[in-house]
Amino acid sequence: MDTDSLRWFQQVADGTTVTEVSELEPVTQSGVSRALARLEAELGTPLLRRHGRTLRMTHAGAVFKRHVDALLHQLDDGIAAVSQLIEPDTGTVALAFQHSLGTWLVPDLVRSFRAGHPQVRFQLTQVRDELHSEPLDGGQADLEIGT
Repeated sequence: MDTDSLRWFQQVADGTTVTEVSELEPVTQSGVSRALARLEAELGTPLLRRHGRTLRMTHAGAVFKRHVDALLHQLDDGIAAVSQLIEPDTGTVALAFQHSLGTWLVPDLVRSFRAGHPQVRFQLTQVRDELHSEPLDGGQADLEIGT
C-alpha cells in the first residue's frame, strides 16, 4: 500500500474517472487500475464496483475511504508542517499598537522579528491609547501591543 495508490483510490471514490486520474497524475490508466486492484487484494475485499463506465464504492470502499481521507489529511498536514520549518515564513502580520509605544518598543520588536523572518511583512496601525483594543476586537489586527 502506498500513498499514490491511496490518493488515486480517493480520487476515483470521489467520482473522478480512471482516465481523468491518468490525465492528472503521472500514471497510465492501466497503472491506476492495477493500483486499485492491489489495494483490493491487500484488503481482501472489493472497494469499487463497475456500473457501466463509472466506478462506485462498495460498503467496504466507503468505510475504507473515510480512513484514507483522514490519513491523507494528516499526511498533508505533516508535510506542510515540515515545509514550514524549512521554508522561509511569508505573509503579512497586521500589528496594532498604542501610540505611546510606537517610538521606542514597536520599532525594536519589528526589527528583531524581521531579522529572523525577512519574508514577513508588517501592516502597522497606531491607535490612541484609550482605543487600543478596537483593531484586534474588530478583526483588523492579528496582534496588538498595549500597556
